[in-house]
Formats: sequence, C-alpha cells, structure tokens
Amino acid sequence: MTLYEIRDDISKVLDGTVNEETGEWTVDYDKLADLKIAETEKIENTIKYYLSIDGDIEKFTAEIKKLSAKKKQLETRKGSLKNYLDMIHNKVPAEYGVHTIKYRKSSKLNDGNIDLLPEAFTNTGEITANKKDIKAWLEEGHKLESWKVIERQNIQIK
Repeated sequence: MTLYEIRDDISKVLDGTVNEETGEWTVDYDKLADLKIAETEKIENTIKYYLSIDGDIEKFTAEIKKLSAKKKQLETRKGSLKNYLDMIHNKVPAEYGVHTIKYRKSSKLNDGNIDLLPEAFTNTGEITANKKDIKAWLEEGHKLESWKVIERQNIQIK
C-alpha cells in the first residue's frame, strides 16, 4: 500500500471481491477473523488499510477537480473556436478536405409579455407561459403581440 505497510494476508481479505454484474463490493470478515494473527495487529492493519483508502479518495477528489477545470477550459476554447469559424463563414457552408462546415435552421420563441397571453397558453394557478404551444401556434401563422419565433442558423463542424 502507498501510505502504510499492511500485511499482505490482511490486505487480500480487505480488498474483498466485486460482483461483476451488480458492482457490489463485499468483504469476508469471517476470513479476517480466522487469520492467525493477534487481534490488535488485525485492527491496526485494518486501520492502516482504512486510512490508505481515505488517502486514495482525497487523491481522486483532487484529480476530479483538476480534470473538471481542464474540461471547462477546453469547452470554453471549443466554443470560442466555433464562434470564430461561424464569424468568418457568415452562415455560408464550406468544405475543407474531409472537414465541412454546415448550418442547420432552428427556431426559438422569444419571451414576450405574459400578461398579454390568452388563457389557453398559461398554466393554471400561476402565470407561466406554455412556450411549446405558443411557438407551435405562432408557426401556424397566428399573431400574438410581443411574442415571435426567431429563426436561427446553427453551425455544425465535422
């Protein structure tokens, strides 16, 4: 072990077994009790094993934080590069060898004045807009003051 010297026979028992189907970890504590070692030595080695696991958890937690920060940086960089490519292509598809830049249409409902909505588009009990129904209704050609569907072009890079 990394932090303490733990007796090999105790370590093997405490490592336990993992059920491959369920992922459940089990330890045969009866096997630990059957080991011909002084009780205090078993307890001391079990504590060492416990503290070793605690140290591993701390290392993994730190590594997760580090990797999460790195992931966020890469996502930000990716978004910045995507915005740059979108800006220089000005919504015009292009091919570069095996790579392509395409655009697909999408639409989004802008938030309008909820007070101006007909009752059919509000949820009972509280005034909230049922945006999915409002968007579908507006796309059918109806008009609704301060509400409109905004068409967008989304870049796809492959």
